[in-house]
Amino acid sequence: PYTAKSGEKYRLDDFWWIDYRANGRRRFERVSTSKRVAMDRLGKVKAEIREGKFFDKKQTLPSVKFSEFAEIYLENHCKANNRSWKRAALSLKHLKAEFGNKFLHELTIWHAEKYRMKRLKEVKLATVYQEISCLKNMYRKAVEWGKLSSNQLQGLKNPHAKNERLRY
Repeated sequence: PYTAKSGEKYRLDDFWWIDYRANGRRRFERVSTSKRVAMDRLGKVKAEIREGKFFDKKQTLPSVKFSEFAEIYLENHCKANNRSWKRAALSLKHLKAEFGNKFLHELTIWHAEKYRMKRLKEVKLATVYQEISCLKNMYRKAVEWGKLSSNQLQGLKNPHAKNERLRY
């Protein structure tokens, strides 16, 4: 296949394609069998990008509050799969107290680590471990169910206990 530079049009398999960069990502779009239509489309896309009006159609997801999605997650995942939903409900109660009024896409690793440090002063390490695990799994499910475009908490690490035994 032909590899074009960004901002070009090219023909491949009887169709004209355009190639451009938007929002930091390279995009390819199959336009038409007509070169003129492809040129017009490329001109429109470039103008939208310059004016800041270009929005990717795939990234328009509904904004969901953390507290609303926590309830959906508890009902549709934890209770439905007969997992330890009582433990998840307790974890979500504490997480909702901290993040309940935020939207899912607003929460970052920094917020989660700040929460972890605060909770480590109040409860034991194992409890914080379970709450962070619940939070990470909830975000994985949000991406899987189409409520988020990407998982912002993907790099979040769980606290590790020093469970070494003293042996003689």
